[in-house]
Amino acid sequence: MPLHLVIGCGALAFRLDFIEIRLDLTVVITLFELTQPNLIDVKAFVHQLPPPIPDPNAKMVLVHILSRNGPGPQFTSLPIDQNSQCEELPFQAVAVDVCSDVEVVETREVISEDACGNYEHLVTLTASDGCGNEAIHQFTIIVQDTIAPDWNEAIPADVTIGCGELEDAPVITATDNCDEAIEVVFSEEIVGEETGCSVEYQVVRTWTAIDCSGNIQSATQTISVVDESLPEWDVEIPAVAYVECDAIPDPSLVTASDNCDAEVEITFDEVFEPGPCPNRYVLHRTWTATDECGNSIQATQDLTVLDSTAPEWVGELPPAQVTVTSCDDIPEPPVLEAVDNCDGETLVIFNEFYSPASGCTDVCECGGVVVRTWISSDACGNLATFVQYYSVLNLE
Repeated sequence: MPLHLVIGCGALAFRLDFIEIRLDLTVVITLFELTQPNLIDVKAFVHQLPPPIPDPNAKMVLVHILSRNGPGPQFTSLPIDQNSQCEELPFQAVAVDVCSDVEVVETREVISEDACGNYEHLVTLTASDGCGNEAIHQFTIIVQDTIAPDWNEAIPADVTIGCGELEDAPVITATDNCDEAIEVVFSEEIVGEETGCSVEYQVVRTWTAIDCSGNIQSATQTISVVDESLPEWDVEIPAVAYVECDAIPDPSLVTASDNCDAEVEITFDEVFEPGPCPNRYVLHRTWTATDECGNSIQATQDLTVLDSTAPEWVGELPPAQVTVTSCDDIPEPPVLEAVDNCDGETLVIFNEFYSPASGCTDVCECGGVVVRTWISSDACGNLATFVQYYSVLNLE
């Protein structure tokens, strides 16, 4: 007959004539004689009985573990679900068994994964002892990248500048918690030129950094370009000036420049104030310079026009002093012409005066001086005078 013993698997020691049991786990043990059949598919171990052997036919007994009433392997350290950035966190699983060593095997089921290193795995840990008893633990590992890249340099702040002060955009780079290299895409858009002032507009600069997982970091700088500078005169415009009537400056020679506008519009206005004569007057002049954005400057000038220059004789004048022996040697007076710097050709008045010698009334009879005078006057009374003297000796 089989011998039924309840002993622990941790320690077993007995002799045939008595049994000593040290009980660690509750286990049903059946002892069979070697002659007993039906030992197939039963996990067993053979224990050699020490002498003396009471039954000569039972030199060995076969001990079969038919069932366990105690626990199998048990985990003493278990990982929990984890959700981490870029890479999974290390974990440890420890299992023990009172009867044998324990092997822990890890298997994974892929729930999802992509080319950027993001994934979700269902991890199964199976602890097995030497008798095939198992303990199973499952947990989830999620590895993802949900953090956008960070800028390595400070993004320039919005700024307002004058035209001509726009500088090249700085180089901005970025780093990412997961990706080694991050490409930064730069774009620049100009808006506001349709306002009619082409030198006032906005430059919108955008830097965009995208990691492999599609996390986006974007930054924008708006640069407002304005024209608040006034044009400047290219020439000096004195507030009061005096010029001759033939030296009146051309008002179109006054020009202006602008730091933003290559072509400054000049408008001119002039008010005539008459004077005492046609060529003496005052011109009240006003110039206005306006750039494309409406910034303007104005200059005024009171230009007094003078005529202080007498007419000038045209051609070669006859000799001023001539001596003749008689009046018959005096030629007909020449026709002299004079021009004026303001009036052009002027009227010439000729006059001839006879001055006889002392005690005589007729130059041609007793000698004397014939005085010829040509006078030219302009519109303002400036005179040009030429006097010719014929000394008549009257030696006949």
